[in-house]
Amino acid sequence: MSKGLLEAARRNRSLTAEELAQALEQDLRGVEAAAAYLLGSAARGRFVRGLSDIDILVVTRGPPSWRGRTAHVEAGDVNAVYMSLEEACAAYRRGNNLVREALDEGILLAGDQSTVDESRRVAQTT
Repeated sequence: MSKGLLEAARRNRSLTAEELAQALEQDLRGVEAAAAYLLGSAARGRFVRGLSDIDILVVTRGPPSWRGRTAHVEAGDVNAVYMSLEEACAAYRRGNNLVREALDEGILLAGDQSTVDESRRVAQTT
């Protein structure tokens, strides 16, 4: 189990690493992901079962097949937003709140941290 999944579960008493892994598995199915970030209340440790949803940004290596998907796990609804690496960098530069929150404050659930760091560096300098 990834360090990010364990960290998110540690921050949230009512959300387990297994539930997050199930959500992530659904979100990554059918895409070539470079990274996936948990953001929102679950990343901040304020997830409330029955009220909160699980928000995930999936950054893909190429153009994503879809822009968003909603699924359901026992903990609640899972909302995933999909962007290519280039789109995410451009959105970060434009000040997109969702992308900035994911890259600056989110929890990396899947992907290579060096890819993430390089993407953030490129987005901040161009």
